[in-house]
Amino acid sequence: MSLGEGSLCRRQQFIDAGDEVAKSFPNRTYYYRKDRDMDAIIQAASRKLADDGGDLEALRRRATALMKRGDYAAAIPDFTTLLGWRADDVESLYHRGVCYDKQGCTQAALDDFSEVLRLSPEHVAAAYARGVCLNRRGSFAAALEDYQLALSKDGALVQSRQNVGTLSGVVGNAQEDLDQYTKSLEKELSETANDVKIQDRNIWVALPQSQQPKSRYLKMRQRQALGLHGSDENSDVNLKSKSPRSTALIDTRTNCDHIMVDMKHSGAHSTVNQANALRHSGRKLDSWAEGPIAVENPGCEVSGEAREMSQDLRGQTSVGANSNSPSKLKSSRSPREEADFYHARGFTHRRNLNFQAAIEDYTRALECDSAHFKAWFNRGFSYDKLGETQLAIKDYTSALKLDPTNAFAYYNRGISLDKQGEFQKAVEDFTAALELSPHSADFYHNRGFSHRKLEQFEQAVKDYTQALRLQPDHFKALYNRGFCFDKMERYEEALADYTKALGLAGGSGVPTTLHNRGSVYEKLERYEEALEDFDEALRLDPSNASSYNSRALVYDKLSRYKDALEDFNTAIHLGKDNAVFYHNRGFCHRCMGQYRDAVSDYTTALSLNPNNSAALNNRGFAYRKLGMFSEAIQDYSASLRIKPNCVKTLNNRGYSHAKIAQFSEAISDYDAVLQIDPNNPHALHNRGISYDKLKQYHCAVDDFSSVIAKDPNNATAYVNRGAAYDSIGAFSKAMEDYTKALDIDVQQQVQ
Repeated sequence: MSLGEGSLCRRQQFIDAGDEVAKSFPNRTYYYRKDRDMDAIIQAASRKLADDGGDLEALRRRATALMKRGDYAAAIPDFTTLLGWRADDVESLYHRGVCYDKQGCTQAALDDFSEVLRLSPEHVAAAYARGVCLNRRGSFAAALEDYQLALSKDGALVQSRQNVGTLSGVVGNAQEDLDQYTKSLEKELSETANDVKIQDRNIWVALPQSQQPKSRYLKMRQRQALGLHGSDENSDVNLKSKSPRSTALIDTRTNCDHIMVDMKHSGAHSTVNQANALRHSGRKLDSWAEGPIAVENPGCEVSGEAREMSQDLRGQTSVGANSNSPSKLKSSRSPREEADFYHARGFTHRRNLNFQAAIEDYTRALECDSAHFKAWFNRGFSYDKLGETQLAIKDYTSALKLDPTNAFAYYNRGISLDKQGEFQKAVEDFTAALELSPHSADFYHNRGFSHRKLEQFEQAVKDYTQALRLQPDHFKALYNRGFCFDKMERYEEALADYTKALGLAGGSGVPTTLHNRGSVYEKLERYEEALEDFDEALRLDPSNASSYNSRALVYDKLSRYKDALEDFNTAIHLGKDNAVFYHNRGFCHRCMGQYRDAVSDYTTALSLNPNNSAALNNRGFAYRKLGMFSEAIQDYSASLRIKPNCVKTLNNRGYSHAKIAQFSEAISDYDAVLQIDPNNPHALHNRGISYDKLKQYHCAVDDFSSVIAKDPNNATAYVNRGAAYDSIGAFSKAMEDYTKALDIDVQQQVQ
């Protein structure tokens, strides 16, 4: 039989015809109908419409063909015209909704799907499609209701098929009816494979395990739609594994973390810290790829400033009335008076922010009197201001030898230790300061800051809370407690603290607090409120690249990719050397199907940060989408040199090897996975497929049997083992496995 247009083809016929025919085949045991020529349909319909503009049937055929060809922008006006003739045309509404969704117009799609369900509450495809849109927008509760509605209708559909008798009848009828509501989703799912984004998105992955589709048929269709089989049926995603939430956009998504602007010690200054791959938040690229990176923010974390002793102790050792007078002869002053003179002049330099000159005078004071406590203390303060924290620590230590009961010396040394990254020693110094002066809000605040650096968030919250008891209007304590609540995923409490802090903030504290509150709104999936905060933060500080990046992450979650791309472009313009921004823009290009642009951005990100395994994995994913499997293998190999035992990367490299028929290499990668995780279902299943390709059918049977032993309801494993049995001539066993697969499918659809 030839593979002519519209012909039904069995397994060997279409596989022999090549990958292009086989790749869209749902499963090796099912049938495949070759697509008709959409261009010919469009041309024929257009000719009819040229003769008769009111030929609604021709208009419908053209709209449908345009949609199937992927020309959604052109299909929308045709469906709109049809609806102008008949507003209750359910199928035109549904198809226009699909087109809007493909164009990224999520709200318009939701409106159409909702109208379909109002007119036809039994419309399963519209329920599923609306669920996809709601899920993408983060409205998970509403999405679950739609999925449950669709699944309940599907269950009724399957019940009516329960008594179908023959094997071929079960296959044909089940496929015919289920295709009605799944085929419109498959292309989207294959294009957005595992695009859960850290909080997002894909209906097959974002649902909790209890809500995953129970139909084994749907799961097999799901695996195909997610691109898990390809022509050789290799799958590289575990449908049952739970993907972490991204941030993350690496929130690149992984939730979007916030900017960390440290206003500690010397006034407000920004220090942007890049988060490692996979937050929430960022977003997942692929089940094995890393998500978009959020710039680590819970925004500006703020610490207290060091105290200068000239202010506090000036009256205790006063300089003589004429000691600052240059006319007074040096020989007429005692060493102590000489030291006081230089100390007082050093303080004048310090007030003029001339810290180097201040240090020189404090040094002269100490040459005159090495027991001059204030000179040690204030020289330490000036060293700290110049970033010479090690020298500052030495001077504070010398001051404490002279006066071990001075709380401010412990406090300032604690700040310098914190700046050096010696957080535990800083905590010890702040504790010593509190033992001497237990009523200082700043002392509690800064100890909380060091606890935060040690990721001791509970202790940090306690210290910030005590600081607020002592000083309820302590902006920094409110702000930083909100930061810790955010890290502890206590988002409502973080939101409350940031909101209170906004009432106390001034100057640069306002946009940074708005930024961080926006990030919390984003994690709470309150995207519109998040956008409002980022908009206002950028109005107040239009040069903040991280706020553009974070707003782009929210746009990304709303599928507003063009808006996201514009913000990523601005972030890169303001921060050309930030690898995170390039990585996140690459992810945006990937979501838009612009894989070459994605590769370019990932390449730039890697030039700025060559050891970023997330960027390597994500570029590998983009290369795979471009069919450049050798390049993907190179990236996965580079990533494995950084993280040698990453199961996901090994699985992906094995998959890529299999795609270019390097089945022995694929088996080696799957072997490595199984040494780390002996029960990994991907590696067992895909190794079985590679053995099958090498005609090592008995080894393939063993691997598929292992999968079945661990998951007796895995219909796909039965199908593939049946194919291996078929290849070695064990036809009765093959038929048993095929029958078992279909029985599981039907039983689970009924459930």
